[in-house]
Amino acid sequence: MIIVALVLLPGYMIHALVNNGKARSSWDRYLEYTEANNSAMALVSITEAIDRDGNNAEYYSARAATLNEMESYNEAMNDANEALRLDPGLNEAYYNRGMARMGLGQFNNAIADFETALGNDPVHTGSIYGRGEAYFMLELYNQALEDLEKACNLGISEACDRIDEILEIREGPGPPPVL
Repeated sequence: MIIVALVLLPGYMIHALVNNGKARSSWDRYLEYTEANNSAMALVSITEAIDRDGNNAEYYSARAATLNEMESYNEAMNDANEALRLDPGLNEAYYNRGMARMGLGQFNNAIADFETALGNDPVHTGSIYGRGEAYFMLELYNQALEDLEKACNLGISEACDRIDEILEIREGPGPPPVL
């Protein structure tokens, strides 16, 4: 039955179905490598998925996340922008672009991306933490503390550490050690 259906489909549609299946296989490998913290192989796999299905915004956003982990922020920004061109409502693409902008030192622009993500998902943990970090970098400690406390309560240990750092900055160094 499936063979008969395939014979009736135009050639371009068969090609698209085959490529989509191969893209999905590459996506599955990407997820496995991501789970194993193997960024290099994750990047290869997600790039294969994009090569097979270049209209999938989620693939571009995922590659942006991997590139951010590899500190390739300009490339991550390009992929996040492409994801948003393909799907302007893709929340993870705003988050990934915000992270790329953090890496590039564009803290105000990063805050704008995190706020867009939070407008779509008010408890997007990564965006809460990212915005808190951006506020910290801009030395806006009150705003940073507000976001970092939320992120800490949501389980991001780095946020808890940053809170301690802010409190130390505000209070100054502790008393000299007693000898």
